[in-house]
Amino acid sequence: MKTKKDIVYSNISPLDKLDIYYAEKEKAVIVYFHGGGFECGDKYDPHLVEISESFASKEYTFVNVNYSLYPNTKFPSYLIEGAKAIKYVLNEFKEQDIYISGTSAGAYLAMMLCFNKEYFINEGVDASRIKGWIFESGQPTSHFNIMRIEKGLNPLLQRIDELAPLYYVDEHVNIASSLFILYDNDLPNRYEQNQLLIKSVLSFNNNLVLDQVLLHGGHCEGSAHKDKDNEYPFVKEIIKWIERRKHR
Repeated sequence: MKTKKDIVYSNISPLDKLDIYYAEKEKAVIVYFHGGGFECGDKYDPHLVEISESFASKEYTFVNVNYSLYPNTKFPSYLIEGAKAIKYVLNEFKEQDIYISGTSAGAYLAMMLCFNKEYFINEGVDASRIKGWIFESGQPTSHFNIMRIEKGLNPLLQRIDELAPLYYVDEHVNIASSLFILYDNDLPNRYEQNQLLIKSVLSFNNNLVLDQVLLHGGHCEGSAHKDKDNEYPFVKEIIKWIERRKHR
């Protein structure tokens, strides 16, 4: 399997590197932002390497992205870094279908870029090039760790302000097709938060395609543990969704 590792995509943080796992027969490119509450997580985590290799073996080139973490970062640095990483991938893969994905904090990062186009505009990114968005257990309200670490607030508080993807949903919302991967035993309110986002988006534009799948398990179970088939449900569901989208 051909790989390129530790590619520097930005000079904001020493962590701003990405790995590309190339598929031999490329159906699409998936960009991935890991979880960890903006405090931990790494593209070299063994299960993320396995996920990257699994996608590549199934004909999907996979781009695993690192970004700055607390205590050595501050909002919105990791959002700017995310936009730069996506810009790098769009420039590297000019003809391929590009999907943006993330887990937990990485899904929040992707959601913020999806709904607040300011970061793409500032980087000169053409968001229309993005074929779809995939959010696993993302938080569409203000992220609990940003509130806790930067504002000294109780992380259980529910807020919809400039720190929340939901804040940017209005009559101008028009995004590429999206998949929400949710769990029946996720963090408190996480399922309901995502339902609010989905219904809010559709209330403004009911022509958009916002698919969701509810899996059994706890927070981000499908990208953390394999199933009885020795595969990650996260990988299975994304590939099924992309293939289904192609035939719609």
